[in-house]
Amino acid sequence: MQPLSESSAIESVRFHNYSVAAVHGRMTLEWREAVVAMWWRNRLLPTLQAAWQRVDEVAMMIRAEDGTLVGVATVYEAGFREPEDRYWFYRMFIEPKHRVPGMMRFVTLWTREYFRDHHLPGGPKDVILITENPKLKRPGMRRMFERNGYEYLGSGPRGNDIWCASF
Repeated sequence: MQPLSESSAIESVRFHNYSVAAVHGRMTLEWREAVVAMWWRNRLLPTLQAAWQRVDEVAMMIRAEDGTLVGVATVYEAGFREPEDRYWFYRMFIEPKHRVPGMMRFVTLWTREYFRDHHLPGGPKDVILITENPKLKRPGMRRMFERNGYEYLGSGPRGNDIWCASF
């Protein structure tokens, strides 16, 4: 598999024995195939077609020390509250055996910083995070979101917490 560091345009940071690379808008076919394969082996999406449709949303690729893809952070642009107000909607998946303490926070904050630093005029103005994992609704996790600049906006129609972070 092509290493992420081969392209000087790819920004990458380290977290313990993992690398997190900003690949939004620069996905190669090989990286797309790796993401779809990871989603499929973890049964995250109902069909391969759904996985291929979502692969262009990948913003960050998380790789283990041996180069294996173990997680991704994705964003998609959509309106919120008012259709003309554009936001990045953020999601993340890390394979269970690679969920090390602090990684979720690190990847989430780095993704937000990356999009803040690469903000285009007229582009999405903030990041919306909708919690799907019930563990993220615990009081300690809510305090962590607040400490890291996220504003609690309430619950969505499925009972998920909705958080917003401004650039």
